[in-house]
Amino acid sequence: MDDLQAAAIGLAVAVAGGVPTIWATRRWGTRRGRVQIELNTTSLLLMSGAFKSDIEVRVGDQALRNPSLFTIVIRNIGPRDLASSQFDNGKPITARVPGRVVAARWMSSGVSPKAVSGDESSEISWSPALLPQKSHWTLHVLVDLYEERMVEFVTPLIDFDIAYTSGTTTLGPGFMHG
Repeated sequence: MDDLQAAAIGLAVAVAGGVPTIWATRRWGTRRGRVQIELNTTSLLLMSGAFKSDIEVRVGDQALRNPSLFTIVIRNIGPRDLASSQFDNGKPITARVPGRVVAARWMSSGVSPKAVSGDESSEISWSPALLPQKSHWTLHVLVDLYEERMVEFVTPLIDFDIAYTSGTTTLGPGFMHG
């Protein structure tokens, strides 16, 4: 056997052994977590048409121009818990909403989001906390939208992949992520 044949056999053995090793490492090795962020939007008034001028939604003594109900679900769908140490430098998960948050109802235990309303947008943030595997955080938010823009999510998570899903009833914004 000459050197060329020995090199070819060595290369074939390396490739034949390397490919399964890479595949097995990716499949069963150190696995990244996975979080799904779901945004469902329901516009409480039609955006155009005869009904918009005939119907009014009020909170207390304040009329809302464009009320929408957002349901935000942050779900751990990965193979491990999301620990508070996996939030990059303790930064929260943040949703920037193009309107004023009028009311919010937290439907999960363990952590409470904060909502800060600004002139043209509001920010909802979830501080670092444990989100166990196969569990979720749910928040229902009534928003008076200033304009039809996307909800922007900022997710500073380490070693976690983020999947985004959305649904809209009547007309309402979707989302984007940063």
